[in-house]
Amino acid sequence: MDPVILTLSNMMISNTLSNMLHNIRDITKCLKNMNTYDSEKITNHLEMLDIYATMAVIENLLKTNNNEHNETIKICMNNLREIINDILVEIKELNKILNYNNSLWFLQAYRSKNYDRHMNTLDILKKKMDNRIELFIKVKSLY
Repeated sequence: MDPVILTLSNMMISNTLSNMLHNIRDITKCLKNMNTYDSEKITNHLEMLDIYATMAVIENLLKTNNNEHNETIKICMNNLREIINDILVEIKELNKILNYNNSLWFLQAYRSKNYDRHMNTLDILKKKMDNRIELFIKVKSLY
């Protein structure tokens, strides 16, 4: 393979990996921040999804990936990157709503706190992420 193409490919992989690791850290930071709110429903739901532990596993898998030149591994990494980005967007949105609702102390007990749409979206994204992790591990074991 041409050295220039190989160098560009390595740079793209490095950028993808760096982006994913950065987003994983952002997700864990947002999750920790959400645990400070007084919302038992959200806390219980996030604990059930176990996103924090899953992010730790993904981070370790990515750091120990030695087959990054394999095209199939690249596709799996890109799919993981996409789902991590989607989860980060959803968690940031949920965090923003929690911040807003907690900043409005007046009649806070009477205000509707409908987080169901975000929780349902996180359920779907978590299932997709689990499937993509499983596929990544299977593909990684082949090479």
